[in-house]
Amino acid sequence: MKFICDEMLKKLASWLRIAGYDVIVMPDGTSDRDIVNKAMSEKRILLTRDQKIAEFKLAEIVAIILECNDLEDCVGQLNHKLRVNWLYQPFTRCNSCNTVLVKAGRDQIQRITEKVRDLETGFLFCPVCNQLFWEGTHVVNMRKQLERWNGAH
Repeated sequence: MKFICDEMLKKLASWLRIAGYDVIVMPDGTSDRDIVNKAMSEKRILLTRDQKIAEFKLAEIVAIILECNDLEDCVGQLNHKLRVNWLYQPFTRCNSCNTVLVKAGRDQIQRITEKVRDLETGFLFCPVCNQLFWEGTHVVNMRKQLERWNGAH
């Protein structure tokens, strides 16, 4: 599954990326027509809270309209409508730009403080936005959240 989210669901998009899904977040102000057309052309599931998007004939094919006010509600509704596997491929995509992460090389690892280099292994790198990732305590907490959502089906 590949997703596209409008500006209303940036936080949900972020968590779907953390789970390993390919998720595009459309820039603020993108027209509904452009969002629907992009979803159609790239064969993506459109996630939105925008009820007006249902006015587009093609939206019924690609859109899931969520009626949620916070992340937990959105996750619950998405689980009900789509049964997302929140443990699909966790921590394999850059949360900022959606790029698949690669194993960090020596040059990238040298940018990290020695203390972190000594404590952690398995550094990942985003070749597009140049960010480094590793399994710190924040990842443990995020993994627990993904597991909880996965068990809520």
